[in-house]
Amino acid sequence: GDGEILIGWSGTNGAPAPAYIRSHRDTADAEWSEWAMLYTTLNPPPDSHPVGAAIAWPSDATPAGYALMQGQSFDKSAYPLLAIAYPSGVIPDMRGWTIKGKPISGRAVLSQEMDGNKSHSHTA
Repeated sequence: GDGEILIGWSGTNGAPAPAYIRSHRDTADAEWSEWAMLYTTLNPPPDSHPVGAAIAWPSDATPAGYALMQGQSFDKSAYPLLAIAYPSGVIPDMRGWTIKGKPISGRAVLSQEMDGNKSHSHTA
């Protein structure tokens, strides 16, 4: 098959420009594919994980750009996307918590379920 690469430029400021690629099979009636953006170290793909969403991570060493959720304050002007998720400017303290889906009962998002382990006894 054939392929084409299109590389743009961004004027005189030297900013990295996106590159696009498309291809088609090597038959006479083949149609070209849609253009697809190529990602590079200078043009990385957007983060597919929403800013502020908790992720399970198997280490105390967090990935670059992430923080442990330990109730710390953050600068809302420096992290405007995080401020959308946490308008108070405080990341929730998730130590000792388990993430659960929102129940039908109407309990608020990020609220605690205080009666999750009710008092009970066993005979055996």
